[in-house]
Amino acid sequence: MRTGFVIALLVIAMLCACALAQEMTAEDWSKKGEDELLNNSSFEGALQAFDKAVELDSSNATLWLHKAQVHEFMGDRGMAVEAYNEALKFTEEDLQENPDDADAWWNRGVILDSLDRQKEPSRFTARPWPIVRRMERHGSRWLRFFSA
Repeated sequence: MRTGFVIALLVIAMLCACALAQEMTAEDWSKKGEDELLNNSSFEGALQAFDKAVELDSSNATLWLHKAQVHEFMGDRGMAVEAYNEALKFTEEDLQENPDDADAWWNRGVILDSLDRQKEPSRFTARPWPIVRRMERHGSRWLRFFSA
């Protein structure tokens, strides 16, 4: 009798866990990935979370960038380059839609730097003011860094 009760409780717990996992959004998985990386120092946990996030929102450049960075941290340059290229593709699409998107310009710079393509000519008109606005949002530490 007790064994049947314990099994029933385990089945219910598993069903609840599956239902909870299905309800998480790409943003939820991204936050979980950041938490795994920053608080738990778990590259594997972060990668699993970013994989789930990308599954739910496969055209999100920032999610691809995070996934690429985790692959890079784990020493898997090949997988990192693939993810950086996906991130770049979606970042350029974002910039086509909104050339003043400071976050997209920032991501583009990070991606190109990570791919060692810093001097690559841009298909877009250089617009420094969105980057300056983003730096201002992140505080004077960025301004001190770039003025040094």
